[in-house]
Amino acid sequence: MAASGFGGIKDRNVVPRWRPSALFASSPEASASKERLLDVGPPVADWSEVAYQHWVSAPSVGLLADAFSAALVEQNKARLMELAHAVRASGDRVSVPLQRAATAVLGGNEDDVVVGAASIGELDRFSESITDRYASELRKRARLQPRNGFHWHDLSYALNLLGDKDGAESAMRAAIQVSGSHRLIVRSAARLYLHHDGRKDALSVIERAGGVAKDPWLLSAHLAISQGGGRSSRFSVAARQLVEGRKSLSTQHSELGMAVATQEVMSGRSKKAKQLIAASSIHPTENALAQAVWLSHQLSLPVADSLKNQSIEQDAAFEAKCWSSFYRGDWALAAESAIGWLIDEPFSTRPATQGSFLASTFLRDHVLAERFAVFGLRMNPGDWVLRNNLVVALAEQDRIVEAGREFLQLAEPSPESENYAVYCATGGLLSYRRGFVGDGRDLYARAMSSLVRSRNRSSQMILALYQSAEEMKAGNFVMAKEILGKVPAFSGVIADKESVFSRALELELQRAVARIAIDEVSNPLLPSP
Repeated sequence: MAASGFGGIKDRNVVPRWRPSALFASSPEASASKERLLDVGPPVADWSEVAYQHWVSAPSVGLLADAFSAALVEQNKARLMELAHAVRASGDRVSVPLQRAATAVLGGNEDDVVVGAASIGELDRFSESITDRYASELRKRARLQPRNGFHWHDLSYALNLLGDKDGAESAMRAAIQVSGSHRLIVRSAARLYLHHDGRKDALSVIERAGGVAKDPWLLSAHLAISQGGGRSSRFSVAARQLVEGRKSLSTQHSELGMAVATQEVMSGRSKKAKQLIAASSIHPTENALAQAVWLSHQLSLPVADSLKNQSIEQDAAFEAKCWSSFYRGDWALAAESAIGWLIDEPFSTRPATQGSFLASTFLRDHVLAERFAVFGLRMNPGDWVLRNNLVVALAEQDRIVEAGREFLQLAEPSPESENYAVYCATGGLLSYRRGFVGDGRDLYARAMSSLVRSRNRSSQMILALYQSAEEMKAGNFVMAKEILGKVPAFSGVIADKESVFSRALELELQRAVARIAIDEVSNPLLPSP
C-alpha cells in the first residue's frame, strides 16, 4: 500500500524554490529592488551558451557532452534540440546516459520538452554522468572567479544533486561568504539547509542577511520555514503589516501573502485567509499559485473561479497543475504534472512521493511508480515513504525478491506512528504474494485496527480494496467479498473537500465487487477460505 495513499501529502508551505542561477535571470526575485544587496556578479546564465560556442568552434564529443549537459540542467531551450540531435548522431561515442537524455528530449514536442513533456525518461537529464560534468565545469569557474557567489551557488546545487551533502553545504557557505545578503543566494541556502533537515540553520541564514522585516521574499521564506516546523515566525507581525488590507498584491508580495494566509489557516482564521488568497492570486509566482491551489482546497474554495484556471495551466506551474488535477480527479494529468514538478525540483521528496502514489493507486502503472520512487530515493536515500512506495511498486510487478530486499531497509514504525498501518499493509502484501495468506491477513488486520483507532475512513477503504484484491488473486472470493462488506458507507461522510477522492474510491469499490461476482461465476471450483 503506497504510504502517500492515505490521501496524499498532508501539508504545504511556500518554502523558497532552488534552481540553477541561470533560471533566476528573469525571475521576479531577480527583478526586485537590490539597493541593499551586494553585487556578486551576474548569474551563470551564459555557461550553457559559452559551452555551446566552444563546441561549435572546436567540435568534439567531449565538448558536445559538456554543452548538452549544461543545456539540460539550465534548460537552455534555444540550443537543446540542436545539441540533442548532435548527441544522437554521435552514437556510441557518447555515454549511454547522455544518449538516453537526448532521446527523451527528441521524443517530445519541441515547444514543451524543456518545461516538462509527459515522459518519465526526461529524468535522465539528472543522471550522475550529466550532473558530474555540470559540477566539474562549475568548480573550474568558481576557482577562476572566486568572488562570484553564483558560481558557488550553482556548484552547491550540482553537488546536492550528486548526493554530496557536505560538499553542497561547503559550496553554499562560500556563496554566502562572498555574496553577503544577496536575496537569491540567501533563499537558496535556506532551502538547502531545510532539505538537509537543518530548519534552525535555514532560519539563521535568513536572519543574518539583515533587513528581513522589509524584504517580502526573505519574510515569506522565514514564515514558511517556521510554519513547516509547527511554529510562528518572529517576523509574523512585520509580514502582516506588509500585506493586510490590500485587495491586490504584486508578484513581489504574492508568496508573502500566501505565507501569511497559511498562518491564518493554521490559526483558524479562515475569513482573513480567504481574503489574502484572493489578493495574492492576482499576480502570483508559480510557487504562490501552488499554495493558492492547496489552501483553496483546504478551505473548500472554488479553485477554478478564484484562481482563473488558465493561470494554473501555465507551462511552469507544474506543482499547481498537479494539485489542481488531483483535486478534480484527473489522475493522468496529475501524474504527468508531477514529472514536470520533479524535473523542476529534483531534490524534493514531494513530487516523487505524489507521483509514485498516483501511479501506484489510481493509474495502476507500477513501472511508472517505480521510476518515481527510484529517482526520489537517489536524491533522498533515507526517505521512508519513498522506500515503502518502491516496495509496493516492485511487489505489484511480482518482483518479490527485490521487494523483500527493499522492505528489509524499512524501519518498523511505532504503533502510534501514522506510518504503522502502511508498514503492516506493505508487509501483508508481500506475505500474500509469497503465498502466506494467513500471515497476510494478520498483517492487514493490524493495519486496519490502526486506521480504525485513528478514524481514517478513506484509508480504511483503500486498505480494504488492496486486501480484497489479494484475496481474489488467491481465489478466495468469499473472503474478498466479506472484506469489502465491512467497509463503512462513505457517502456524505467525507468532507466536501475530499469528494472527488472519495467518489473515486467508491467507484473502485463498486468495480471490485463486480470483479468478484464475475470471477466467482467464471471459477466456481476455486477454493474459498
